[in-house]
Amino acid sequence: LSMSKAAELAALIANVNKGSSLGNKNFIINGAAQVQQRDDLSIVSGTTNEGYGPDRFLFLVSNTGELDGTLNTVTDAPDNTGLVKSIKWTTTTPESTSVAATDLVSIRQKIEAQNLQVLEYGTSDARHTTLSFWVKASIAGTYGFTMYSPDPNRTFSAGYTISSTGTWEYKTITIPPDTSGAINNDNGEGLRLIWQLGVGSTYTGGSDSDSWRAFANNEWNTQHTQNNIVLTDNATFQITGVQLEIGEKATEFEIEPYAVTLYKAQRYYQYQDIYFDKGTSSSSTDALAYYYNTPFTVFMRQAPTLSASAINSNSGNATTRHGTTVVDGWVLSTAYNNSATIRGNHTAIWNYIYGRAKWDAEL
Repeated sequence: LSMSKAAELAALIANVNKGSSLGNKNFIINGAAQVQQRDDLSIVSGTTNEGYGPDRFLFLVSNTGELDGTLNTVTDAPDNTGLVKSIKWTTTTPESTSVAATDLVSIRQKIEAQNLQVLEYGTSDARHTTLSFWVKASIAGTYGFTMYSPDPNRTFSAGYTISSTGTWEYKTITIPPDTSGAINNDNGEGLRLIWQLGVGSTYTGGSDSDSWRAFANNEWNTQHTQNNIVLTDNATFQITGVQLEIGEKATEFEIEPYAVTLYKAQRYYQYQDIYFDKGTSSSSTDALAYYYNTPFTVFMRQAPTLSASAINSNSGNATTRHGTTVVDGWVLSTAYNNSATIRGNHTAIWNYIYGRAKWDAEL
């Protein structure tokens, strides 16, 4: 074996011995940016704005004044890795002067608590984890990474350096075990991973040590210094190959089939294009209520909320039809984690319902 392969094998064996596995070792969902069920995300300036583009990756801006931008999936990835896509933020309108004290801008992924019990946080047997990812940015410098554990309200922060602009670079961050902060065994949020792009002074200045500590504003990220991504027109930041695994060494990114990643993502968000032929009433003046019962593709994390749009689209309006005239809207009648019932109300003759039902059970 070459030295690099021997080292990789040794790391893999060590990780397996500490509780990882040869397959399904990655706690991150959609780390290769394979799945994007929604439209590209557009962030519009305002006090707080957040949303999803690529599945499971949330973009958050808080307290910014002018910042606009987009988060989407692009066909750009590091060579010779098996990766073909990445998650890309592009600043379309930067902050006009500087990052204010209370500003926060970041890319995030939240991990379900019951998927993290193997880490045994809050006990003397708590395990190390290692985060690895590829990153490319138009601005070099030191960027911050934060891991937040909501149940015990504790944080870990670290920094990493992007050395060259417009070049894919591989980064690893080893995260020590948290022996003091237990993660509840439930379907709530267990860990939040945060790639910082803009951090105001309110959230910096704490002790500069890579360790878990009780949450405090100034401990949110102690090492992030490069805010120019949000201060520069057309600045870009990309990540892919994101993996969080048990152990103190990173191993090769686990490529999984698209269908597997989609299945995992649909626990938190899925959509259905619905055309439902219901018939007509016996009277042109009847007030009618009709119901569409639908099972979900995957059992969702919890009973989801419903939003709707035009069929085959994530924008526009879902409609019920009365003859050829659009009438009324959709109402979520009942929802469970495995199925739901949509109700549509209108008067007079009607014959079908159509549109895209979007089901959200995100953390």
